Amino acid sequence: MKTAKLGDYLLWNGKLAKVVATSDSPMVCIQNIGDKKCPHCEQFIDMDQTWIIVSSPMFQEGAEPIQTISD
Repeated sequence: MKTAKLGDYLLWNGKLAKVVATSDSPMVCIQNIGDKKCPHCEQFIDMDQTWIIVSSPMFQEGAEPIQTISD
């Protein structure tokens, strides 16, 4: 079974996303990382969030782990 914790990056339905919040139940908030940046503050914009139960088929089928760089 796939799991996710705060700060994890993943592909959510084929798009880069990050887990930005969790709850006491096995639920996470996934935020898509936008490809547009604000011209003033350089922060990403157009980021939508989805709350989802980790054990649900929607998460298990829609989330794909990605490998990050490590030492």
